[in-house]
Amino acid sequence: MLFIADALHTQTGHADEVTARRAHLLVQVKGNQPTLFKQLKRLPWAQIPVGDRTRERGHGRRETRTVKAGVRPVDRSGASSWSR
Repeated sequence: MLFIADALHTQTGHADEVTARRAHLLVQVKGNQPTLFKQLKRLPWAQIPVGDRTRERGHGRRETRTVKAGVRPVDRSGASSWSR
C-alpha cells in the first residue's frame, strides 16, 4: 500500500504509523523540516531517475514539478541509516 501526502504530513509520527502497517509513504519535503531537508539534499539525486515531470503555466508564473523516489537505506542490523 502507498500513501501519498502533502508537506503537512511530513512528520515522524505519520511515517511511523504508515511503516508500522507495512505500507509506504510518499511526501513532499520542504524547508520547514530542516534536518530531513539537509539529509535529502545530500543524496545523489543526479543518479535517481525522474519518475514524472509536469510543466504548467498559470497565474503569471511557470512551474516545473519533478518527482523522484528512492528507498530509505537500511543497514545490516535492520535499523534505518537515516537519523531522526
